[in-house]
Amino acid sequence: MTSDLRQLALAVLAAAALALPAGCGDDKEPLRVGVLVECTGILKAFDDATFAGAALPIKERDGSAGGRPVELVKGCEEIGSTTPLIVETRRLIEDEDVDVIVGPVGETEAF
Repeated sequence: MTSDLRQLALAVLAAAALALPAGCGDDKEPLRVGVLVECTGILKAFDDATFAGAALPIKERDGSAGGRPVELVKGCEEIGSTTPLIVETRRLIEDEDVDVIVGPVGETEAF
């Protein structure tokens, strides 16, 4: 796993832990994290590896953040195209009920 990907995953855990209200340790609902990965085009061959790379730091931390289990939800994006990114982000929020979204990887989509 690349250093940048590892830093991104650790940053997600830190942000998620800070977003949790104090005293929610008894709440065992999972923290659902949407992870946007490139699932089309030239980087499609690496989508499973990218998703696994996002999961590794979480597994190393016993799969939890702020006392809650972490559940990753994969979302597909396409570098250089904002419409599929918007559609997938909405799906993750509205249909998959994620609490946090990580990604995308492209500079254009980061706006």
